[in-house]
Amino acid sequence: RCYAFAQSAAAGSTGSWFLGFVVYDRRPGQMHYYALRRDERTPGVWWKLDSQLAAEGEEPRNRRLLEADLWRLYDASRSVFQAWLMRWYPVVHRSGAAMEVCRSLVSSGCDVSEGRALRALRDCGWLVHRTVEHLARELPQEVLRELLVKFARPSEAEMRSLLE
Repeated sequence: RCYAFAQSAAAGSTGSWFLGFVVYDRRPGQMHYYALRRDERTPGVWWKLDSQLAAEGEEPRNRRLLEADLWRLYDASRSVFQAWLMRWYPVVHRSGAAMEVCRSLVSSGCDVSEGRALRALRDCGWLVHRTVEHLARELPQEVLRELLVKFARPSEAEMRSLLE
């Protein structure tokens, strides 16, 4: 799911709605938080901002990461994720995500309020591309189906064949 946030941000116009991740590391002896922040000025660059100071002689915990380094860090933590000792929480600028949804829909000829975009984002797990897909394609299909159910009346022949 973490990949999905980064991919959704990369697919958008600016991706500025996705700020990065807050990581909660609960491993014994290492319990702390750190932030992985996207650098909007430089594509593919992230910053690791750690809440712990490095011990004397260790390399600094705060550092610049390339996108490949970020995903190597993520992949190296898979076993720790399964044991629930580490969690990556995506950080979303909600109003920025809503504006991105509105912009995307306007470019495809639809209009939606920021409030409606926020509700849809919440329902779609805060993924902008998923929300745009839902509002532009899936929702109109659901509405059409419901209208057909409500207003379509089966013919006498259709009812006979259903009852037989």
